[in-house]
Amino acid sequence: MGTVLLGPEGTLGQPLPVGSVASAKVNGIGWTVETWPDAQRYLTGYAYSPGHASYRGLGWTVLARQPVNAAYATADALQREILLWGGAFACLFSAAAWFAAGWIARPLHRIADAARRLREGEPGVEIPVVGGAAEVEDLSRSLRELIAALTDSKSALARMEDIAYQDRLTALPNRRFFEQYSEALANRPGTQPFTVMYLDLDGFKPVNDTLGHQAGDAVLRQVGARLASCLRTDDVIARLGGDEFAVIINPVPGKEPPHIDDIAARLITAVNEPIIISGRAVQVGCSIGIASWPEHGGVVHQVLEHADQALYAAKRAGRNRALAYKDLVCETEASLISASS
Repeated sequence: MGTVLLGPEGTLGQPLPVGSVASAKVNGIGWTVETWPDAQRYLTGYAYSPGHASYRGLGWTVLARQPVNAAYATADALQREILLWGGAFACLFSAAAWFAAGWIARPLHRIADAARRLREGEPGVEIPVVGGAAEVEDLSRSLRELIAALTDSKSALARMEDIAYQDRLTALPNRRFFEQYSEALANRPGTQPFTVMYLDLDGFKPVNDTLGHQAGDAVLRQVGARLASCLRTDDVIARLGGDEFAVIINPVPGKEPPHIDDIAARLITAVNEPIIISGRAVQVGCSIGIASWPEHGGVVHQVLEHADQALYAAKRAGRNRALAYKDLVCETEASLISASS
Protein backbone atom coordinates (compact mmCIF):
# COMPACT_ATOMS: atom_id res chain seq x y z
CA MET A 1 0.00 0.00 0.00
CA GLY A 2 1.42 3.38 -1.12
CA THR A 3 4.45 1.71 -2.80
CA VAL A 4 5.85 3.23 -5.97
CA LEU A 5 5.50 0.86 -8.91
CA LEU A 6 6.61 3.33 -11.58
CA GLY A 7 8.30 6.62 -10.91
CA PRO A 8 11.55 8.57 -10.93
CA GLU A 9 14.82 6.77 -10.39
CA GLY A 10 15.40 5.85 -6.78
CA THR A 11 11.72 5.76 -5.87
CA LEU A 12 10.76 2.34 -7.27
CA GLY A 13 9.57 -0.02 -4.56
CA GLN A 14 9.68 2.76 -1.99
CA PRO A 15 6.68 3.88 -0.01
CA LEU A 16 5.32 7.32 -0.89
CA PRO A 17 3.94 9.04 2.23
CA VAL A 18 2.03 11.92 0.58
CA GLY A 19 -1.52 12.94 1.23
CA SER A 20 -2.59 12.80 -2.40
CA VAL A 21 -2.51 8.97 -2.31
CA ALA A 22 -5.14 8.85 0.40
CA SER A 23 -7.09 11.66 -1.27
CA ALA A 24 -7.19 9.67 -4.51
CA LYS A 25 -8.85 6.74 -2.77
CA VAL A 26 -11.53 9.06 -1.35
CA ASN A 27 -12.06 11.54 -4.19
CA GLY A 28 -10.99 9.49 -7.19
CA ILE A 29 -9.63 12.39 -9.26
CA GLY A 30 -8.33 15.73 -8.11
CA TRP A 31 -5.32 17.89 -7.31
CA THR A 32 -3.56 19.43 -4.37
CA VAL A 33 -0.43 21.34 -3.38
CA GLU A 34 1.71 19.32 -0.98
CA THR A 35 5.24 18.78 0.26
CA TRP A 36 6.97 15.61 -0.98
CA PRO A 37 9.69 13.62 0.84
CA ASP A 38 12.38 15.73 -0.87
CA ALA A 39 11.01 18.73 1.11
CA GLN A 40 9.86 20.49 -2.08
CA ARG A 41 6.32 21.66 -2.70
CA TYR A 42 4.58 20.32 -5.76
CA LEU A 43 1.29 20.77 -7.56
CA THR A 44 0.11 17.17 -7.56
CA GLY A 45 -2.67 15.71 -9.69
CA TYR A 46 -4.04 12.34 -8.70
CA ALA A 47 -6.36 9.67 -10.14
CA TYR A 48 -7.45 6.31 -8.70
CA SER A 49 -8.38 3.24 -10.83
CA PRO A 50 -11.63 1.92 -9.38
CA GLY A 51 -12.01 -0.90 -11.93
CA HIS A 52 -14.96 -1.45 -14.18
CA ALA A 53 -18.31 -3.20 -13.67
CA SER A 54 -17.64 -6.29 -11.57
CA TYR A 55 -13.91 -5.89 -11.97
CA ARG A 56 -12.55 -4.19 -8.87
CA GLY A 57 -9.38 -3.02 -10.57
CA LEU A 58 -5.81 -3.21 -9.38
CA GLY A 59 -6.16 -0.44 -6.79
CA TRP A 60 -3.48 1.67 -8.45
CA THR A 61 -3.13 5.40 -7.90
CA VAL A 62 -1.56 7.60 -10.59
CA LEU A 63 0.15 10.81 -9.48
CA ALA A 64 1.49 13.62 -11.67
CA ARG A 65 3.52 16.40 -10.09
CA GLN A 66 5.14 19.69 -11.04
CA PRO A 67 7.10 22.10 -8.87
CA VAL A 68 4.84 24.89 -7.62
CA ASN A 69 7.04 27.63 -9.08
CA ALA A 70 6.90 26.02 -12.52
CA ALA A 71 3.21 25.17 -12.32
CA TYR A 72 2.21 28.70 -11.27
CA ALA A 73 4.76 30.57 -13.40
CA THR A 74 2.22 31.55 -16.04
CA ALA A 75 -0.37 32.54 -13.44
CA ASP A 76 2.22 34.57 -11.52
CA ALA A 77 3.25 36.33 -14.71
CA LEU A 78 -0.38 37.08 -15.52
CA GLN A 79 -0.93 38.35 -11.98
CA ARG A 80 2.08 40.67 -12.24
CA GLU A 81 0.85 41.93 -15.59
CA ILE A 82 -2.61 42.54 -14.19
CA LEU A 83 -1.15 44.41 -11.22
CA LEU A 84 1.10 46.46 -13.51
CA TRP A 85 -1.70 47.44 -15.85
CA GLY A 86 -4.06 47.99 -12.92
CA GLY A 87 -1.57 50.33 -11.26
CA ALA A 88 -1.03 52.20 -14.53
CA PHE A 89 -4.76 52.62 -15.11
CA ALA A 90 -5.27 53.64 -11.45
CA CYS A 91 -2.63 56.37 -11.83
CA LEU A 92 -4.15 57.47 -15.14
CA PHE A 93 -7.68 57.65 -13.77
CA SER A 94 -6.44 59.35 -10.57
CA ALA A 95 -4.72 62.03 -12.64
CA ALA A 96 -7.85 62.45 -14.78
CA ALA A 97 -9.98 62.69 -11.63
CA TRP A 98 -7.58 65.25 -10.14
CA PHE A 99 -7.80 67.43 -13.25
CA ALA A 100 -11.58 67.00 -13.38
CA ALA A 101 -11.88 67.92 -9.68
CA GLY A 102 -9.73 70.98 -10.27
CA TRP A 103 -11.86 71.97 -13.25
CA ILE A 104 -15.00 71.66 -11.14
CA ALA A 105 -13.52 73.18 -7.97
CA ARG A 106 -11.90 76.21 -9.65
CA PRO A 107 -15.19 78.14 -10.00
CA LEU A 108 -16.14 77.04 -6.49
CA HIS A 109 -12.91 78.58 -5.22
CA ARG A 110 -13.86 81.83 -6.95
CA ILE A 111 -17.27 81.76 -5.29
CA ALA A 112 -15.72 80.96 -1.89
CA ASP A 113 -13.19 83.79 -2.28
CA ALA A 114 -15.95 86.27 -3.11
CA ALA A 115 -17.97 85.04 -0.11
CA ARG A 116 -14.94 85.51 2.16
CA ARG A 117 -14.41 89.07 0.93
CA LEU A 118 -18.10 89.81 1.47
CA ARG A 119 -17.85 88.46 5.02
CA GLU A 120 -14.88 90.74 5.67
CA GLY A 121 -16.95 93.72 4.54
CA GLU A 122 -15.00 94.55 1.38
CA PRO A 123 -17.15 96.99 -0.65
CA GLY A 124 -18.22 96.33 -4.22
CA VAL A 125 -17.78 92.55 -4.09
CA GLU A 126 -20.26 90.38 -6.00
CA ILE A 127 -20.63 86.62 -6.33
CA PRO A 128 -19.24 85.84 -9.83
CA VAL A 129 -21.34 84.01 -12.40
CA VAL A 130 -19.03 81.11 -13.29
CA GLY A 131 -19.14 78.56 -16.09
CA GLY A 132 -18.25 74.90 -16.04
CA ALA A 133 -20.60 72.29 -14.64
CA ALA A 134 -24.27 73.20 -14.90
CA GLU A 135 -24.77 72.64 -11.17
CA VAL A 136 -21.91 75.01 -10.29
CA GLU A 137 -23.26 77.67 -12.64
CA ASP A 138 -26.72 77.33 -11.08
CA LEU A 139 -25.12 77.60 -7.63
CA SER A 140 -23.27 80.80 -8.54
CA ARG A 141 -26.41 82.39 -9.96
CA SER A 142 -28.49 81.40 -6.94
CA LEU A 143 -25.89 82.77 -4.51
CA ARG A 144 -25.58 85.96 -6.54
CA GLU A 145 -29.35 86.49 -6.43
CA LEU A 146 -29.42 85.65 -2.69
CA ILE A 147 -26.64 88.15 -1.89
CA ALA A 148 -28.37 90.79 -4.01
CA ALA A 149 -31.63 90.21 -2.15
CA LEU A 150 -29.90 90.33 1.24
CA THR A 151 -28.04 93.49 0.23
CA ASP A 152 -31.27 95.14 -0.85
CA SER A 153 -32.90 94.10 2.43
CA LYS A 154 -29.94 95.41 4.43
CA SER A 155 -30.00 98.70 2.54
CA ALA A 156 -33.73 98.99 3.10
CA LEU A 157 -33.30 98.29 6.81
CA ALA A 158 -30.49 100.85 6.98
CA ARG A 159 -32.70 103.42 5.27
CA MET A 160 -35.54 102.62 7.66
CA GLU A 161 -33.18 102.96 10.62
CA ASP A 162 -31.92 106.29 9.28
CA ILE A 163 -35.50 107.48 8.93
CA ALA A 164 -36.30 106.33 12.46
CA TYR A 165 -33.39 108.32 13.88
CA GLN A 166 -33.53 111.37 11.60
CA ASP A 167 -35.56 114.55 11.87
CA ARG A 168 -37.35 114.82 8.53
CA LEU A 169 -37.42 118.61 8.48
CA THR A 170 -33.79 119.49 9.27
CA ALA A 171 -32.14 116.13 8.42
CA LEU A 172 -30.48 116.29 11.85
CA PRO A 173 -30.67 113.41 14.32
CA ASN A 174 -33.94 113.38 16.23
CA ARG A 175 -34.79 113.11 19.93
CA ARG A 176 -34.83 109.30 19.82
CA PHE A 177 -31.30 109.20 18.45
CA PHE A 178 -30.10 111.82 20.92
CA GLU A 179 -31.46 109.93 23.92
CA GLN A 180 -30.04 106.56 22.85
CA TYR A 181 -26.70 108.06 21.87
CA SER A 182 -26.29 110.01 25.10
CA GLU A 183 -27.27 107.02 27.26
CA ALA A 184 -24.84 104.77 25.40
CA LEU A 185 -22.11 107.40 25.78
CA ALA A 186 -22.70 107.71 29.52
CA ASN A 187 -22.71 103.94 30.03
CA ARG A 188 -19.60 103.29 27.94
CA PRO A 189 -16.58 102.38 30.12
CA GLY A 190 -13.90 105.05 30.16
CA THR A 191 -16.15 107.84 28.89
CA GLN A 192 -14.81 111.24 29.91
CA PRO A 193 -17.16 113.95 31.23
CA PHE A 194 -19.11 115.66 28.46
CA THR A 195 -21.26 118.77 28.15
CA VAL A 196 -24.94 118.96 27.16
CA MET A 197 -26.42 122.15 25.67
CA TYR A 198 -30.17 122.72 25.48
CA LEU A 199 -31.08 125.34 22.82
CA ASP A 200 -34.35 127.11 22.19
CA LEU A 201 -34.98 129.78 19.54
CA ASP A 202 -36.04 133.28 20.62
CA GLY A 203 -38.63 135.06 18.51
CA PHE A 204 -39.55 132.01 16.46
CA LYS A 205 -43.30 132.01 17.20
CA PRO A 206 -43.88 135.43 15.53
CA VAL A 207 -42.28 134.06 12.35
CA ASN A 208 -44.82 131.24 12.26
CA ASP A 209 -47.69 133.55 13.09
CA THR A 210 -46.86 136.24 10.52
CA LEU A 211 -45.24 134.34 7.67
CA GLY A 212 -46.77 130.90 8.07
CA HIS A 213 -45.50 127.44 8.86
CA GLN A 214 -43.59 127.08 5.58
CA ALA A 215 -41.48 130.07 6.50
CA GLY A 216 -41.03 128.66 9.99
CA ASP A 217 -39.87 125.33 8.52
CA ALA A 218 -37.38 127.17 6.31
CA VAL A 219 -36.03 129.00 9.37
CA LEU A 220 -35.62 125.73 11.27
CA ARG A 221 -33.76 124.12 8.36
CA GLN A 222 -31.32 127.02 8.08
CA VAL A 223 -30.83 127.24 11.84
CA GLY A 224 -30.11 123.50 12.00
CA ALA A 225 -27.49 123.81 9.26
CA ARG A 226 -25.86 126.82 10.97
CA LEU A 227 -25.71 125.08 14.34
CA ALA A 228 -24.15 121.98 12.81
CA SER A 229 -21.52 124.08 11.00
CA CYS A 230 -20.38 125.59 14.32
CA LEU A 231 -19.56 122.21 15.87
CA ARG A 232 -16.69 119.79 15.53
CA THR A 233 -17.05 116.40 13.85
CA ASP A 234 -16.88 114.73 17.28
CA ASP A 235 -19.85 116.70 18.62
CA VAL A 236 -23.50 115.72 18.14
CA ILE A 237 -26.50 117.96 17.49
CA ALA A 238 -30.14 116.89 17.35
CA ARG A 239 -33.51 118.55 16.93
CA LEU A 240 -35.66 117.56 19.89
CA GLY A 241 -38.85 118.98 18.41
CA GLY A 242 -40.40 122.34 17.60
CA ASP A 243 -37.68 124.98 17.87
CA GLU A 244 -35.65 123.06 20.48
CA PHE A 245 -32.21 121.57 19.80
CA ALA A 246 -29.68 119.71 21.92
CA VAL A 247 -25.92 119.43 21.58
CA ILE A 248 -23.35 117.09 23.13
CA ILE A 249 -19.81 118.44 23.27
CA ASN A 250 -17.54 115.39 23.35
CA PRO A 251 -14.03 115.56 24.79
CA VAL A 252 -11.44 114.20 22.37
CA PRO A 253 -8.59 112.16 23.94
CA GLY A 254 -5.24 113.81 23.38
CA LYS A 255 -6.74 117.19 22.52
CA GLU A 256 -7.29 120.26 24.65
CA PRO A 257 -10.83 120.43 26.11
CA PRO A 258 -13.03 122.82 24.14
CA HIS A 259 -14.06 126.16 25.64
CA ILE A 260 -17.79 125.75 26.20
CA ASP A 261 -18.40 129.49 26.47
CA ASP A 262 -16.75 130.08 23.08
CA ILE A 263 -18.86 127.35 21.47
CA ALA A 264 -22.05 128.78 22.97
CA ALA A 265 -21.13 132.26 21.71
CA ARG A 266 -20.54 130.90 18.18
CA LEU A 267 -23.91 129.15 18.19
CA ILE A 268 -25.75 132.28 19.31
CA THR A 269 -23.96 134.46 16.75
CA ALA A 270 -24.75 132.00 13.94
CA VAL A 271 -28.44 131.87 14.81
CA ASN A 272 -28.68 135.70 15.02
CA GLU A 273 -27.58 136.13 11.41
CA PRO A 274 -30.57 137.26 9.29
CA ILE A 275 -32.37 134.56 7.29
CA ILE A 276 -33.85 135.48 3.91
CA ILE A 277 -37.32 133.99 3.43
CA SER A 278 -39.08 134.82 0.14
CA GLY A 279 -36.96 137.96 -0.23
CA ARG A 280 -37.65 139.06 3.32
CA ALA A 281 -35.01 139.14 6.08
CA VAL A 282 -36.06 137.26 9.22
CA GLN A 283 -34.10 137.25 12.44
CA VAL A 284 -34.38 134.95 15.44
CA GLY A 285 -32.28 134.55 18.54
CA CYS A 286 -31.14 131.63 20.65
CA SER A 287 -31.03 130.89 24.38
CA ILE A 288 -28.81 128.07 25.69
CA GLY A 289 -28.76 126.11 28.92
CA ILE A 290 -25.59 124.18 29.74
CA ALA A 291 -25.05 121.20 32.07
CA SER A 292 -22.35 118.54 32.41
CA TRP A 293 -22.29 114.78 32.87
CA PRO A 294 -21.74 113.38 35.46
CA GLU A 295 -21.35 116.57 37.48
CA HIS A 296 -25.00 117.52 37.12
CA GLY A 297 -26.59 114.07 37.02
CA GLY A 298 -25.61 110.42 36.95
CA VAL A 299 -28.05 109.72 34.11
CA VAL A 300 -28.35 111.79 30.97
CA HIS A 301 -32.04 112.74 31.31
CA GLN A 302 -31.18 114.41 34.62
CA VAL A 303 -28.39 116.35 32.93
CA LEU A 304 -30.81 117.38 30.17
CA GLU A 305 -33.38 118.52 32.75
CA HIS A 306 -30.76 120.66 34.47
CA ALA A 307 -29.71 122.11 31.12
CA ASP A 308 -33.39 122.86 30.46
CA GLN A 309 -33.62 124.68 33.80
CA ALA A 310 -30.56 126.75 32.88
CA LEU A 311 -32.13 127.45 29.46
CA TYR A 312 -35.29 128.98 30.94
CA ALA A 313 -33.22 130.92 33.44
CA ALA A 314 -31.34 132.38 30.45
CA LYS A 315 -34.66 133.33 28.85
CA ARG A 316 -35.82 135.01 32.05
CA ALA A 317 -32.52 136.87 32.19
CA GLY A 318 -33.16 138.53 28.83
CA ARG A 319 -32.84 135.79 26.18
CA ASN A 320 -30.27 135.39 23.43
CA ARG A 321 -27.65 134.26 25.91
CA ALA A 322 -26.14 131.10 27.45
CA LEU A 323 -26.29 130.13 31.11
CA ALA A 324 -24.59 127.18 32.82
CA TYR A 325 -26.47 125.14 35.40
CA LYS A 326 -23.57 125.46 37.81
CA ASP A 327 -23.91 129.26 37.68
CA LEU A 328 -27.64 128.92 38.28
CA VAL A 329 -26.95 126.77 41.36
CA CYS A 330 -24.39 129.27 42.62
CA GLU A 331 -26.87 132.14 42.22
CA THR A 332 -29.54 130.16 44.07
CA GLU A 333 -27.19 129.36 46.91
CA ALA A 334 -26.05 132.98 47.09
CA SER A 335 -29.69 134.12 47.27
CA LEU A 336 -30.38 131.65 50.08
CA ILE A 337 -27.36 132.87 52.00
CA SER A 338 -28.39 136.50 51.51
CA ALA A 339 -31.93 135.76 52.64
CA SER A 340 -30.77 133.94 55.73
CA SER A 341 -28.46 136.72 56.68
